[in-house]
Amino acid sequence: MGFVPGDHVCRAKGPTGTVKHHGIVMEAEAKDGWFEVMEFGVFDKETGKKKLMAGHGLDILGMERGDVRQSRVNSKKDGWKLVSYNRRDSSVKSNAETLKAAKFLLEKGTDILPKYHITFSNGECAARWCKTGKFESGQADTLYDSVNKAQAVSKVLPMAAVTKSATKSRSSSKSSKSGTATAASVAALGTVVMAVGTMVGNRKEQVQKDWMKTNANLDQAFAAY
Repeated sequence: MGFVPGDHVCRAKGPTGTVKHHGIVMEAEAKDGWFEVMEFGVFDKETGKKKLMAGHGLDILGMERGDVRQSRVNSKKDGWKLVSYNRRDSSVKSNAETLKAAKFLLEKGTDILPKYHITFSNGECAARWCKTGKFESGQADTLYDSVNKAQAVSKVLPMAAVTKSATKSRSSSKSSKSGTATAASVAALGTVVMAVGTMVGNRKEQVQKDWMKTNANLDQAFAAY
């Protein structure tokens, strides 16, 4: 059985496939894989294709004005997959309710949604709001977790480098100079990672506030729809 209206779907994009583009199915999938999807993103005016690197980066400077549109896509060609939800989760809407929310975004979303960002304000945020009423991104949470892990490692690396340098210094003066340089480089890298981690941590708090604000704006407008 193919996709049906109201399904939340996604596909991998980018050279590594780690970033996902999300949407809501508007028209059922045909036997040849073609179906209609609501998507939020920044699209090239000439080709109509979604810009790969639109709204990138960790800061708000990476944001661009996006559009909500309905596109004809192919599951077999582009690798669209169904996003699964816990059926016991009371926040998950029926497909009929999800479809209504998606139609609302198609009509009003471009004017209400914040600027597009590949991590903080993306197609996943829009699709999740349609499906659960929550404007949020799991990809952003993954980014935060990765940065937190990198921060933890950065605290250990400089100490390990210094210990290794001290061990080498007892064997030869040449090794001592090399070890000292290595320790300094690792320490500098650790400082950079810590700084980035702090920046992302601060950004996370602001992003969560932005999500709540967007949620309130969407809910208010949707209630009057």
